[in-house]
Order: sequence, then structure tokens, then C-alpha cells
Amino acid sequence: MKISTNRAFLFTITIVIGTLLTPGIGIVSAAENADYPAVESAGILPTNPFYFVKKFGWNMRRLFTFDPIKRLDLELEIVEQNVAEIKKLEDINLDSNRSIEKAAVAYEGNLDRLQITLDEIKANGGNPELEKTVSNIIEQGLKHQEVFNRLKGKHESMRNRLEGVQLRLRDVVSAAPRVVNSQDYPKN
Repeated sequence: MKISTNRAFLFTITIVIGTLLTPGIGIVSAAENADYPAVESAGILPTNPFYFVKKFGWNMRRLFTFDPIKRLDLELEIVEQNVAEIKKLEDINLDSNRSIEKAAVAYEGNLDRLQITLDEIKANGGNPELEKTVSNIIEQGLKHQEVFNRLKGKHESMRNRLEGVQLRLRDVVSAAPRVVNSQDYPKN
């Protein structure tokens, strides 16, 4: 009996982790939500007690992403996921200010991780994959700024907090092109 219980538990954990690590689950097309960046669906929200499962999945993906540029892509994907969560929380209006502030804190923390990953990459303009990722960071950063501008208009009590997040986002976006212009990356 104990052996089959352990196998069932391991099987369940394997399925959960496999699902979390599978890219492309719940993709929302730009046509479905044209005023919003095309990112993965919000999925589990920060207000959900099982949000830790989502964060665990992100951490597992980080753990097994070894290429620095792919890691940068992953960090951008996670930041985009945070924006989708903020938008979803705004749409469902669930204890709006508190839940959006909680999601904004998570967003800012993941922006910090994106910045750290950017700082770890030393590259030059000769890497088209890096140039594409940096371009995506800039493009998505501008879209994220628009989302936060709309939020500031709707949630006046959170204006200072949201402006702080926007300043951090501006810092990350403005640092991104410097990575492409750096001359420290060893050429392959």
C-alpha cells in the first residue's frame, strides 16, 4: 500500500511540474485582447493561496535555464505574466487596491530579477538573439508603462506605489540597450 501511495504522489508531482514547465500553456493572442500585451493568461493570481505553486514552477524553470539569453527571455516572460495578473485583478475588481498592490510588489521583484540577469550578460551588437530579446524588453516595457498609467488613473490611492514601479521599469528598460552595446562578450 505504501509503495503505490508514493508512486501516486510522485506521479502527481511529476504531472504538476511538467505542466508548469511546459511553455505555451494558456497563451492569449493579441487579437483577443488588443489593448494589452500578448502574454500568457494570468493563471493563478497572487491572491490565490496556491500562488506558491506558480512561483515554484517559475523557480524550477529558472533553475534549468542555463543559457543567459534564454534566461533573460524567461525573466521577461515572468514579468509579462505579472502584468497579466495585474490586469486580471483589475478586471475582476477583487479587493482591488490591496490585490493590485500585492501583484505590483511581485512585479517589481521580478523586474529586479530581470535587471540582475541583464547585468550578468555582457554582449555586443553581433548577437542577433540578444538584440531581439533586448528589443522585446523595450517594446514590452513601453506597453507595461501604459498599463501602469491606466492603473494610476483608476487607483488614485496607489499612485505613489505605481509611480515607483514605473520608475523601476524605466530603469530596467533604459539599461537594456547598454547590454547590446557592451564589448565584453566573448565571440563564438
